[in-house]
Amino acid sequence: MIRTYEEFVARERETSEASQRRVRWILAATVFAFLVSGRWLGVVAVSPVVILLLTGGYALTNAMLARGGSHRKVSRTRLLLGSTADIVLLSALVEMTGGTQSPLFLLYFFLILANGVRYGREVIFFTFVLTSFAYSIILLFSLLQAVQRPGFEMEGFLLPEIFKMIVLLGVSFYVTLLSGELEEKERSIAAFIRAIDGVKAKGGLQPVELTTHDEIDLLVHAFNRVIGQLQRTLEEKERIARNLHESSRNLEVKVKERTEELERINAELRAANEELQQLDRMKESFMATMSHELRTPLTAVIGYADLILSGVTGEISPQHAEFTEQIKEKAEHLLQIINSILELSKARLGKIELYREATDPAEIVERSIATFQIEARKKQITLEKALEEDLGQIVVDKGKIRQVLDNLVANAVKFTPEGGRIVISARRGLAGEEEGFDFVEVSVQDTGIGIPQDQIERTFDRFFQVDGSSTREYGGAGLGLSIVKTFVELHGGRVFASSVEGEGSTFTFRLPVHPPTGTEVRGCA
Repeated sequence: MIRTYEEFVARERETSEASQRRVRWILAATVFAFLVSGRWLGVVAVSPVVILLLTGGYALTNAMLARGGSHRKVSRTRLLLGSTADIVLLSALVEMTGGTQSPLFLLYFFLILANGVRYGREVIFFTFVLTSFAYSIILLFSLLQAVQRPGFEMEGFLLPEIFKMIVLLGVSFYVTLLSGELEEKERSIAAFIRAIDGVKAKGGLQPVELTTHDEIDLLVHAFNRVIGQLQRTLEEKERIARNLHESSRNLEVKVKERTEELERINAELRAANEELQQLDRMKESFMATMSHELRTPLTAVIGYADLILSGVTGEISPQHAEFTEQIKEKAEHLLQIINSILELSKARLGKIELYREATDPAEIVERSIATFQIEARKKQITLEKALEEDLGQIVVDKGKIRQVLDNLVANAVKFTPEGGRIVISARRGLAGEEEGFDFVEVSVQDTGIGIPQDQIERTFDRFFQVDGSSTREYGGAGLGLSIVKTFVELHGGRVFASSVEGEGSTFTFRLPVHPPTGTEVRGCA
């Protein structure tokens, strides 16, 4: 692995030397082909022995250089020997292809340029000196031959050759300058890389302190700008990280404080809820006890009123009879309210027992109609029934379901004006239609005053009246529908209502045909 710039430069020069050897092999093959084809065409008058000696010697020299450079280290001696072999071969070719008139003279420039760029000023100087010496010998031979020709002019012969030598010198000088600049660039790059290595050794991001007075300065400035930007970025990241850490710590503290506060509030709420539940149980127990205690004197009042009205105590006046009848009526109404409160309190305390028995729902409907028929006729209200055939039987607490239907019919009669209409309907439904069980549905539909849509759900709450005027005009304590909901839900059913204000209402309850598994059935209808 290359770790420093110097290693990189040395590796490149080793690679250049290897590529130069490959070029020499190609050059040897090309020279051999050129000489053979030239002799065959009659262009080059060189004997085969000379051709073999020339190309074979060059190939042997190149092979020896290649073997010596197999350890991949740059050797000045090997470079100079290679350059010497190149110049000797080229000079022989120039001499055999026309001497000073040979176009192969241009290859001298190629050798100078290639060696100078690849290997530096020392090799350039050596190549120039050896090239000048070799070409001087060629020039001397050409001059000796030219002198023997008639009409020879020394000036015409030397001027072109002097010009060639000047050009050769100029190219060598230019390549020397170019090579020097390249070496200077190499040193600047090496210095830059060493400076970077020094920064790395110190640790952290630090600007490079280096001045080369060339293009590397631009690279140094650009590198330092990047380093500066990275430093600012890292500082910003560290600042953000500190802020995040601080925020996270503050958040943890706040979350802990809020959690402790919520736990405290939850504990207070649990305690308050338990206290409210205890108070609610005490209230229900108190109401149940008081309702039970009030039933006895009210029952006695009603009994005494019956005795007075029956004449057992003696004949009474019509006015006294009317007063006694009102006493009885109000006492019975109060007893009904007390019984309702007692039933609701027992339900909330879980003390209500259901005495289930097989019951015919049609019988319950018939009884309810019979109970309220007289009161309905007083208000000229039509009381009808619409029952499906073969409703079958359901297993329920007959008394509780009678009370449910009676409460619904009583409300319908109470809130339906004179000349109105009430329809009691019943049907049987199968599991999966609307409920998860087989059921019997009973509905009470009236043409009464109706209920506002936003108050329908609240009609089943205890002591709720649609508004104050209803209570004053129609009476009642607002317990009937609450008892309906309680008794229906105790049977595993549900009750619901629909209404259009001013047109009437429909109250519906659904009861399972069969009680839950394990429920005791106490009798048969």
